[in-house]
Amino acid sequence: MNANLPASELWLTLSQAFLPPRQPETARAFRSELADDLRVLTAELGLNEGERLEAFRRSLRGIGHGQELLVHYASLFLSPPVAAHLNLGFHLDGTLFGPTQDSLDAWFANHGVERSVRFRDLPDHLAALLEFLAMLAAGTGTAGQADDFARHFLIPALPGLCREIELASGDSPYLHLARFAAEALRTLAGSGEQAPAAKRHNRRSLDPAKGELRHCKVCGQPFAREKEIRLLTAALAERGLPAGHLDTCPDCRDPAQGWRFGGPA
Repeated sequence: MNANLPASELWLTLSQAFLPPRQPETARAFRSELADDLRVLTAELGLNEGERLEAFRRSLRGIGHGQELLVHYASLFLSPPVAAHLNLGFHLDGTLFGPTQDSLDAWFANHGVERSVRFRDLPDHLAALLEFLAMLAAGTGTAGQADDFARHFLIPALPGLCREIELASGDSPYLHLARFAAEALRTLAGSGEQAPAAKRHNRRSLDPAKGELRHCKVCGQPFAREKEIRLLTAALAERGLPAGHLDTCPDCRDPAQGWRFGGPA
């Protein structure tokens, strides 16, 4: 085992910060305690992130109290059309339910990790990946596995998330938090070779042995595992959002809804 408990605590703290701040106490902690907690952890790890944390503090002044932080979070990450994707497979594969998810399934299975029934999102959500990284850093994995995981899935995906948040909201606290996470990951885990897509996963095979497949209602081709679709449908239903588009594969979905690559048709 090669435990790095301060790093594990840092990743776990960031994981919690990227979950929806639904409870008042969660929002209060985000506003009043998170920056101080991160400052203590970065000092312990020898990271020079003071400027990013100050930018995070300043950006919070633009977010009012009460439910405003949750409203801001929803406007970025939940309300369709989603402005910024916390599902990192989107940034790695260009779509949800891509080969990154198969690779993550293998990582989780190898470490005996299963999705909690309380977690209503896909396994490639940033919060889930940071929590898994925290587990590896705490010594659950073999030496170097935490760094490998970060270089495979987190480090190459976070720049895309940062760009989306910046385009959608400018000086958002989540932009500064994502930049903080990206820099901390590069410093602590990014010294090795960053894995290209070909090393992250093999070409995806929609193997029926992995579960029943969802077939597109337009072209009839399989495009995702039924289990994945059910998870996303449940997450959308919990937020009061429609899920009918999940019956159609991404290739057929956009033209059917009047979209083409790059914008409206």
